[in-house]
Amino acid sequence: MTNSLRVLVVGAGWLGLPLAEALKAAGHAVQVSNRSGAHAAFTAAGLSAMALDLDQALPDLTAVELVIASFPPAARAGNDTLYAQRLQRLCQALSPEARFVLVSSTGVYPQAAGVYTEDSATVAEHAVRQGEKVVLKHFPQALILRAGGLAGYDRLIGRYFSGRELVDPTQVVNLIQRDDVVGAALHLMAAGAQGCYNLVAPEHPSKAVVYAADLEALQLTPFFVVANKDEEAPRIISSNKLLATGYRFEHPNPLYFPR
Repeated sequence: MTNSLRVLVVGAGWLGLPLAEALKAAGHAVQVSNRSGAHAAFTAAGLSAMALDLDQALPDLTAVELVIASFPPAARAGNDTLYAQRLQRLCQALSPEARFVLVSSTGVYPQAAGVYTEDSATVAEHAVRQGEKVVLKHFPQALILRAGGLAGYDRLIGRYFSGRELVDPTQVVNLIQRDDVVGAALHLMAAGAQGCYNLVAPEHPSKAVVYAADLEALQLTPFFVVANKDEEAPRIISSNKLLATGYRFEHPNPLYFPR
């Protein structure tokens, strides 16, 4: 992306906002959106904002040259199609010539043990996978970023296991630090990449080791493990395709993510 583009980041939250800020710093004309079109963080970042309600008819967005959709499914109870419906409305409001980047999830892969690459089978009925299909139908050359568990800054996943049983302590983690999501996204967009890429730190320590480090940093009660837990076969999301593009992780090992 050598030329300045008119960019819209839909879902400028914990991940979308720093991505929007990075694109603005790179010289692009960036606009962000949420339902109200207002947020103190947008003002603080000097970002132009618009109100977009993806559950309603959308305004004409054909002037947008690059759109980044970075919002979770957040499906209402009993409505797993909501995510796909929102993406459908967004796609229809854009120019067919727009570049589309979807921040997706490695949750589209089965939960069974194994090594999963971008060519691996996915769970067809998964809400996020249905959203991917909608985007690719409208924009076959879209860039799909399948992010692993998002970590860093105020997100330390171990906190959720404080004082609780960790039922799968030997299972490995598939995490990525937020700065690497932003870095990898910018790297791939600059290269004109298309198709799916797994965004996961290339090293996979066990949950027990990573979560214990989180809890120690937060000075919270450790988790506990029932004695004689069997070791589980690992479920690993491979980032080799991303690494092959020349991207180098700032934080390759979740054990040493800044805390």
